[in-house]
Amino acid sequence: MFSSIGSYRVENACAVLNFIGKRRASSSTVFVERRPREWAQKPMCYEEGMTIANELKRISDDDLLRRLLDLLKQSRRVESELVAHIGEVDERRLYAREAASSMFTYATEVLHLSEHEAYLRINAARAARRYPMILTMLADGRLHLSGIAKLAAHLTDANCAEVLTRAAHRSKREIEELVAELAPKPDVPPTVRKLPMRTETTPVAELGPDRVARKNIAESRDFMQKDLDTLSRTHADLHATPAQIHLHIDEEAIGACRIHENAKRSIA
Repeated sequence: MFSSIGSYRVENACAVLNFIGKRRASSSTVFVERRPREWAQKPMCYEEGMTIANELKRISDDDLLRRLLDLLKQSRRVESELVAHIGEVDERRLYAREAASSMFTYATEVLHLSEHEAYLRINAARAARRYPMILTMLADGRLHLSGIAKLAAHLTDANCAEVLTRAAHRSKREIEELVAELAPKPDVPPTVRKLPMRTETTPVAELGPDRVARKNIAESRDFMQKDLDTLSRTHADLHATPAQIHLHIDEEAIGACRIHENAKRSIA
């Protein structure tokens, strides 16, 4: 009987272990299964950007520098033509056909330029209509849009050629220094500010012995009066009567008077 019971328990234990093993195997196949790496799709912006980057990696150093200079020259020529077109559209007021109230609105809302880009190009276009030399210098790289924006308000028929020649191949800060020479600002006017009044105090050395004693007594009275006010406000919390408070103040006053009397005698 016992042998049959033992064998039954062993068979049940083996069945349970086999069941647990199958469950683990099935669960592991579910979670371990992964998609192959080549199936993973990368964002479209990554693929489009990497196309140009991969092409540039195959170019040698010399060719890369040469292509950069060529692209810069093309960009400057296109920039000059763009400024000229903006100036002509502004002159004819063609922005009104697009329901724009101004050239700036047309440049930002229709052409989708940023506010800063629109300001620089419109300013350069209006200056170039008065002085066409600006377009030539912008096309060959002698002037940049930031420099034109600084110089536009200070150009005249008399100084145009000289100022533009001096501004060639200058940085923005150097052009700002040139503008400071053309239109110097006045110096900051001097200002006078009234100082606060100071309270005059009499030095102790100028006081006589009697005046020193009187001053000390007056200060002691003020100090004792402050103590009296403080004790009067808090006598309820301290369970003290007003008579006890005044008795304490009188003792302090007598002690202070004795000190001042001794001081007067020592000074005399």
